[in-house]
Amino acid sequence: MSKFLQLFFTLVITCSGVKSLSNDHILQRFAFMEQDIAKLKTEVNLLNAANARLNEDNQRLHSLLIKLQQYEPTYDGLHRNIDKHTKNSGPKMETKRLLLSSESPPTTDHVAFCATLTNTISNLGTHQAIEYDKVITNVGHGYDARHGHFTSPKKGIYLLSVTAHAINDAKQKVALDLVVNGNIIFQLLSDGSGGNESNMSQVFPIVLETGDMVWMRTKAGYEGKYLYGSTTWTLNSFSGVLLSAL
Repeated sequence: MSKFLQLFFTLVITCSGVKSLSNDHILQRFAFMEQDIAKLKTEVNLLNAANARLNEDNQRLHSLLIKLQQYEPTYDGLHRNIDKHTKNSGPKMETKRLLLSSESPPTTDHVAFCATLTNTISNLGTHQAIEYDKVITNVGHGYDARHGHFTSPKKGIYLLSVTAHAINDAKQKVALDLVVNGNIIFQLLSDGSGGNESNMSQVFPIVLETGDMVWMRTKAGYEGKYLYGSTTWTLNSFSGVLLSAL
């Protein structure tokens, strides 16, 4: 094999026009190549060893996962037995459960909010959230005036109310969506194009889960309109109240 490589290099050097190199130079270069090949073999061996260790770790993790899945039914049965024992125990156990629950974050029993628009929005964008900036009521701190979002602090039946106002302008047809977590619940249209000012209101009950986010936004196709804000009159508003917790 070495003789073949030596002959190969001799032919390459001769063809390239470099004829002044001696056999010693060729052998020296060949020796350097053999050293490089030896280094590459060493690195390949190291990589193969590392890959073998990774395969062993993967097999151990797979075995642990199988064991955990085998223990899962036992854990579920133990958990049900604890719940059953807790329900059947006397006042002493109930006292302990109350002490544990006292460490949980307090829940909000009353929720209500009301906000109006005082700053006129002159050019509504696509799906632009309406930021009702004047907060009148915010019991439970669920309404965020910075973004116009109401976040439900607890699951329950809520009563929501929205009012949209359009001034007497031939180009004014204000259309808004009420959305929950980005899903449209209903749409509101106030048409002032007939020469008279127009007010449209909607009041409805809705079930919200803890953490659900509700807001008003521009309806698609009604961009470029404007909502009139007023510090004197309540023309555009967004409000809600928790009727019953679930």
